[in-house]
Amino acid sequence: MTAGSLKLKTAPSMRPSARPRSGLESGRSEEPVANSGTSSRRMLMRDLRTIAWREFRETALTPAFLISLIAMPLVLVVVAVLSSGMALTHTEPPVSGKIWIESSEEFRTAFTERLQRGVDAESVGDFPSVTVNFECEVFAGIRTEAPNALNPVVAKIPDSLLNPDKLEGEIVLTLHDALGRPQVDAVETALADTVVTLRQRRAEVDPTLIDQLRTPPPFMTTRIDEQGLTAEDAQSRKLRALVIPMGLMFLLWGASFGTSAQLMQTTLDEKANKVVEVLLSTTSPERLMMGKIVGQSGVALTTVGIYGGLGISAFIASGKGGLILDPQLLWPLAWFALAFLGAAAILAAVGAVVHDQREAGNLMGPIVALLGVPVFFIMPIAQAPHGMPASIASFAPIIGPYIMAMRSAGEIPVPIWQLAVGLVWHAAITRTLLVGAGRVFRVGILSSGTPPKLTTLLRWLIRP
Repeated sequence: MTAGSLKLKTAPSMRPSARPRSGLESGRSEEPVANSGTSSRRMLMRDLRTIAWREFRETALTPAFLISLIAMPLVLVVVAVLSSGMALTHTEPPVSGKIWIESSEEFRTAFTERLQRGVDAESVGDFPSVTVNFECEVFAGIRTEAPNALNPVVAKIPDSLLNPDKLEGEIVLTLHDALGRPQVDAVETALADTVVTLRQRRAEVDPTLIDQLRTPPPFMTTRIDEQGLTAEDAQSRKLRALVIPMGLMFLLWGASFGTSAQLMQTTLDEKANKVVEVLLSTTSPERLMMGKIVGQSGVALTTVGIYGGLGISAFIASGKGGLILDPQLLWPLAWFALAFLGAAAILAAVGAVVHDQREAGNLMGPIVALLGVPVFFIMPIAQAPHGMPASIASFAPIIGPYIMAMRSAGEIPVPIWQLAVGLVWHAAITRTLLVGAGRVFRVGILSSGTPPKLTTLLRWLIRP
């Protein structure tokens, strides 16, 4: 970054002797004042545009940023494809050796038949479920020795557990430690299935009929709005209630925090390289900070636009484009603006008061913990967006806009009074953060030596 890329012109001087177009004397005295105010506003806007464009150009129009912006979706796609392929082709080693069953011959025969079909280890949480095969012999008898590699499973099933009139007792299962979690789950599943099958046989109940009777019916859900029009189906409702709010939350939080961290880094680099001294020779610290925030907001909007466009394209390609045409989804953009400005103000002030990466890292710990709170509670908020905890958290300073953005993108609209009060409340908090950050930025940007103490920061904040 070079200081020469910032070229600002000074405001033209006003000449008292300049003759106004009107011949009135009052016009001669009032026009310089009006022109001076207009010139100041033009100079302010010119400074902001120049600084913002420089900040945007130095961040967004770099090969590293463009590569990361394009590479991230590609990496996600590659990871998704590879993980799906690994899950589809993954096979667990079979259970080999001898399985000892301390029960009746009837149970041993039924258990052997169950093992021949293979067992899905569903409790592991794999998708799809892992099928465990058994390449072993099943023996009915009592084994007193502990399980080993050749005899990995010893199970004791009391006959009372198979009696449909009693259903008493429990399976005592002893396993060798070499068996993995999928193998253990498969053995437990096979034993449980065999117990249920024998109970049904002894009760003279057809297992196939029972399975058919227990099959849940399919649903064809249609929602009707107040105008009698058909709303989205059940699948679309799930997308609208969970997927879209959570996706928007991650996108807006990542763009806001990531870009604000970049703002802190550029401020720290310019301060370390003495570039900021040249910049401040042409503008004020407050204008420099606001220009940098405006420039980084362009970077954040670029990120949101690209990834949001990919998400919209995915919905349209899947025939769910109607879900993203809801005007209610415009509310998250307003909350994103407040969230970004608050985070940017805090991190701009941090970049101004520190002098190296070590000092910045010490301050970033508490800030990351604070700004990361919405991510930790994303699932509870998605499941109950209008509950009391989510409603209260929506008005929490700094993190409230993130939660409001997620709630606003949900299926049920947020009450209008919460939106109105939240906008006024968070706008006031954001303005306070910007004013306080401006005061810290003005004093700290040219400071040197050790970082200021907490009392010093408070004095900078209080003193205008």
